Amino acid sequence: MIRRAKHLYDAAKKIVVEHDGNFPSDEKALRRLPGVGPSTAAEIRAFSFGHDVPMIDTNIRRILARVFFRPRSEGTRSEKNTRSNLEELIPKVRPCIFLPRDKELFLFAKSLIPKGRGRAWNYAMLDLGATLCTARNHSSRCPLMKLHGKVGEFRYKKPQKKFAGSNRFYRGRIIKTLTNHSNATPSQLSKELELPLAAVRDVLRGLKRERLVLFLHGRVFLPM
Repeated sequence: MIRRAKHLYDAAKKIVVEHDGNFPSDEKALRRLPGVGPSTAAEIRAFSFGHDVPMIDTNIRRILARVFFRPRSEGTRSEKNTRSNLEELIPKVRPCIFLPRDKELFLFAKSLIPKGRGRAWNYAMLDLGATLCTARNHSSRCPLMKLHGKVGEFRYKKPQKKFAGSNRFYRGRIIKTLTNHSNATPSQLSKELELPLAAVRDVLRGLKRERLVLFLHGRVFLPM
């Protein structure tokens, strides 16, 4: 929560100083704002500026997976033919039985957006995924039923790194410790976290780069 608030504050300052208070619409400029990654940049460009770019969220990812990236053994003959026709219309579609990474999925989805209809396309996909083409209790009224056929519950989980003992884990522990005790030395944090001093200093360097902690006279503080 502290990290997001800090990013929001720093992004607002950056927009005022570097863009005269005008929110940038260029992808590179957006990506330079603190806390803005590829997904957030796409959302801003699509919904705020009407650019023809897709946002890749759970709903849109699920729809694309069902229609374009199902195993070829699934579905009826007519459904397979329909998908085959789509592949002829959209050459970028390739037969596969796995869901591409979001970077690849973004490029594919972008090719599907009608020119000048980026905002409407994203809204339509989000509404469809939230109401008819849902993960569970899929509706027979889904307009894409003829394309993807009968579907079961959709589950998608990105590979997660082990959290306990990870860099993110100790970043959170340090922030929590500083919140409770106002400030501390790296040695005190090492003892509190039961982590070697060298490892603590490494985590602190990362927090300092992101301006989430300050150093003063050998002690570590949270920014005011």
